[in-house]
Amino acid sequence: MFVVCLSITTVRHLTGASCLGFHVFNNTTIRIKLDSGAETNVLTKKDFEAAVPKRQRRSKLKTSAAKLTAFGGHNIPVIGKCYLKCQYKGATEVLEFQVVETGKSLLGCRNCKSMKLITFHNVDQLRNKPINDASPQSSLNGLTSEQIFEKYSKCFDGLGRISDPYHIKINSDATPVVHPPRKLPSALRDRVQNELQEMESRGIIKKVNEPTAWVNSMVVNEKRSGKLRICIDPRDLNKALRCEHSGFWQMPLDEESSYLTTFNTPFGRYRFTVIPFGVVFAQEVFHKTVNEKFHDLPGCETDIDDILIWGRILEEHDQNLERVLNRVTERQMSVSTNQGHLSGRNAYGKWCQA
Repeated sequence: MFVVCLSITTVRHLTGASCLGFHVFNNTTIRIKLDSGAETNVLTKKDFEAAVPKRQRRSKLKTSAAKLTAFGGHNIPVIGKCYLKCQYKGATEVLEFQVVETGKSLLGCRNCKSMKLITFHNVDQLRNKPINDASPQSSLNGLTSEQIFEKYSKCFDGLGRISDPYHIKINSDATPVVHPPRKLPSALRDRVQNELQEMESRGIIKKVNEPTAWVNSMVVNEKRSGKLRICIDPRDLNKALRCEHSGFWQMPLDEESSYLTTFNTPFGRYRFTVIPFGVVFAQEVFHKTVNEKFHDLPGCETDIDDILIWGRILEEHDQNLERVLNRVTERQMSVSTNQGHLSGRNAYGKWCQA
């Protein structure tokens, strides 16, 4: 009888994450992300098919009653579950994987620990470890996460800006398009008007009274929190852009580019002063800009709009964190507390081992 066995051949440290290289029966490798925040193991359908021979897939895929929820709160449909033998550095275990249609394959916290791919260290124990570094002690030493937020409150306040105004480049043969305002459900009118006024007060948009060559339609999305997100429908504008650059409100637009984002509403026309959501200029531009601000700092890596900070022990982590927060202050940036957290300063710190 053929037994599927996944042999871990590599552990690669990527930006903000580590991935396992699983060698499978047909001499291919599938990559599974180490996720100490996941409560179960997940295998995508594509990786399941790569790991299991076609003749065995029906018998290997079992019915699963598991309900998976992503970090953002949405449900992840489960196709089934399977049990696969995994090997790493002499250790062999049969692991349960929930098989999903799409997404990323993950190895959850329990099996990350059981296969000794990560270790958990008590913060008090780490404080007692010597650090082979002559750098001065961090001023964050002994502070709680709440005290750090208070000390650097300006870093977590307001929208901030991270760059000089960005200029949108349009193809010379592009034909401007003007869209009329779309109808709004009566139940949303007051909420949309209030949101527009709030965005205007924060300097994200400005009222437009003069004629403009480009006028986009407004799109209103309701987020899980119940708050409205106002975007533009930039399909015509996107076709006219010279290069592909999602939307980041911390990146300002220059005056000329701002008028290209003019959009129609039942309450008049507005233009974005920052890169709006929906336009195709920005993930790589934003990532490049953020990376330029922090690439020279030790123990720091950027991943689009995330800043990842680490240290071998807590003191080193705090030194690196302090450098980052000082840089944020110097560059007059701001960090979101809605999506960010000082995870390395919780009751336990997590470090990956190769």
